[in-house]
Amino acid sequence: MSVSNIIEPSINGEYLAKLFEYLEKRGLSKDLVIKEMLGFDLENDKDWLKARHLNQAYEYASHYLNAPYLGIHFGKSFTANSFTIVGFLAISAPNIISALRSVSCFQGIYSSIGKMVIREEDTTLICWDSKWPRQLMSRHSVEASITSWLKVGLTMVNKRFQVSCVTFQHSQKGSIEVYEALFGCRVYFDQPYDAICLDKNSDLSEKVTNSDNLVYETLLEKSQQVLTTFGHEPLIDKIEQILSQKGAGKILSIEAVSAELLIKPTDVRKLLKKSNLSYRTLVDRAKLIECLPYFLDNTMEIVDIAQVLGFSEQSSFTRAFKRWTDMSPLAYRSLLLAIRTLHSCPK
Repeated sequence: MSVSNIIEPSINGEYLAKLFEYLEKRGLSKDLVIKEMLGFDLENDKDWLKARHLNQAYEYASHYLNAPYLGIHFGKSFTANSFTIVGFLAISAPNIISALRSVSCFQGIYSSIGKMVIREEDTTLICWDSKWPRQLMSRHSVEASITSWLKVGLTMVNKRFQVSCVTFQHSQKGSIEVYEALFGCRVYFDQPYDAICLDKNSDLSEKVTNSDNLVYETLLEKSQQVLTTFGHEPLIDKIEQILSQKGAGKILSIEAVSAELLIKPTDVRKLLKKSNLSYRTLVDRAKLIECLPYFLDNTMEIVDIAQVLGFSEQSSFTRAFKRWTDMSPLAYRSLLLAIRTLHSCPK
């Protein structure tokens, strides 16, 4: 497996296989989609699919099939089985809050493009937070994620909780009447979150229909074993939060991060080793995500981006970037700008 598949936001290859199967049934061949995916190598990327490739696939398929609601329809085809072990973990949980927490912790087994998180505001929000720059995310990809988790969630509790609305960060591209008919609730665009908003009266302690404590505990243990390099255990999440918030513009040492966590550096290394991760990998992930918005500003020189990120020399940034993506910064920037152009073209 390429190191760049560990560092770049990516998704389990089974997702792509399901998407190809869905598109084939609608008259769009896999070979035709792959031809349009810039820089995609099927032989090297067969296990995990990078976010940039997934978004290209969605945009091309939507245009080719004239399918403005492609993501929603594809998302509705999902079952718990579609999310592999993460889905089974959710449907065997004792209650909905345990299921959501388990998904949040272990969904790294399935995808590192984004993750579901719970936010408590005026109501409970089940949000999908993108790790890939949101302006480069295909709306179909986001809508598929929200739709699939909503369907699985409602199935888990036999539709016993009410959804007040669904919200998206992107602008509306189709008929609001069609959106609301497909989701069965109000839908709003240009909102702060991509989220499923639960009714205030929803009880998250509600028992999951097919809960099974023995199966759930077994799957928890299994999830720990297979989490490996794609993990989002609580410690990993905390480290990545520190790197993104306090590591912007600098290269934080493991000692600095350990001090924030109130954990000894040796203990941090030991805990990361259990997930087959190194601290350097987490720093690489954070730096790649940090630099992407700068790449979309083609007035910024690579040397300036390197300095903003905390690299003392452009050469050291270039070497690191090739390790992250298997591409040079200039080639990667050209690819991102080409993808953005595809997304902005009228469909």
